[in-house]
Amino acid sequence: MLRDGKRGLLFVGVMSGILVLALSGCGRTWFNPNPCETNADCNDGISCTDDVCNTQTQTCSNEPNDDLCGPNEHCDPQVGCVTDVECDGDEDCQTQDPCLEGSCLGGFCVQNIVDYDRDGYGDLYCGGDDCDDYADWINPGQMEDCWDWEDNDCDGLWDCEDPDCFDQCGGQEICDDGIDNDGDGLVDCADWDCQGHPSCECIPTGPEICGDGIDNDCNGQTDCEDWVCADSPQCRQCYPTGFLSCGTGVWGNTGGPDSTQANVQYSCFSTPQPGSEITYELYVETPQYVDIMLLPMGNQNLNLFLLDTGYDDWYCDPDFCVDYSANPGSDPEVISFWAEPWMSYMVVVDSPAMSGSDFTLQVECDCVPTGPEVCWDGVDNDCN
Repeated sequence: MLRDGKRGLLFVGVMSGILVLALSGCGRTWFNPNPCETNADCNDGISCTDDVCNTQTQTCSNEPNDDLCGPNEHCDPQVGCVTDVECDGDEDCQTQDPCLEGSCLGGFCVQNIVDYDRDGYGDLYCGGDDCDDYADWINPGQMEDCWDWEDNDCDGLWDCEDPDCFDQCGGQEICDDGIDNDGDGLVDCADWDCQGHPSCECIPTGPEICGDGIDNDCNGQTDCEDWVCADSPQCRQCYPTGFLSCGTGVWGNTGGPDSTQANVQYSCFSTPQPGSEITYELYVETPQYVDIMLLPMGNQNLNLFLLDTGYDDWYCDPDFCVDYSANPGSDPEVISFWAEPWMSYMVVVDSPAMSGSDFTLQVECDCVPTGPEVCWDGVDNDCN
């Protein structure tokens, strides 16, 4: 039995008294993955196939042509011309092979490779070239969908790893997949785009450039994570310019010299804040309840945001927003929360408008006793 796993039809034939199953393209094209320049480059050695080179795509097609065979013969694209077997009905064409589906067409037996999902490509377990026998949208004839985590065209590559997705994926090098994703002839760590990637040995190229996604100085910190970028425009959208503590108050202006003007999207609030903002750091030594009150001093609407920075991270990130107050107009804004000990929080006064506005900010704390005073820990343990 002849079956090479290609898509198409198998015709039952008799050659030298032996029952033979041969593939027929039935008008389909059999593609050669090797690039070509002329038709001669596509010669497959089979006398009954039309060998054609598509010079635009540099791909070969070897399409079976039954007219090149004798009477009662069909062209098998793998072995050449084979003799047909006559039949009266589908029952004459059944075999014991679970990978074949027999039918009688035009008085001759035709054997189809089992195609469970009916996408025109033989099942993988039967030697077919369909890489997913249960999904008709996945087969070698499909275009790669660059965002669905599937290998749609069965070339072993999916999404942005597939060169077919070069344009859609922005041509960015993926630094640990062994593929030249951006088509510059350099793969993974050999590509300068991967400079500073964790999978690649870091080679310092100079001072940190704040905003290029690369660890230029190889100190393990990239862009705004690096302290040298703290004052850069790319990183100052949430950089603290003042400090708060329990029982203190400050006066400020959202458009003052220490403010920034970034379109910030806070994780706890659905509406972006395109106006100017100013940030303060609040450090709490003991576990206690904290009330923060913002009082706008003009007619402009101001909103209040509280960000969690962790225990030892000065970096201010809008993605770590834990609470907010966004009352309409110039109404006061209040945030009340339970503060963990030895924690830093970022308090951000943000304006939906670009113009600055005066405000006052007041912090009140309700100390919770934790026991007798410990004389050298810098904490008011008994809250007296």
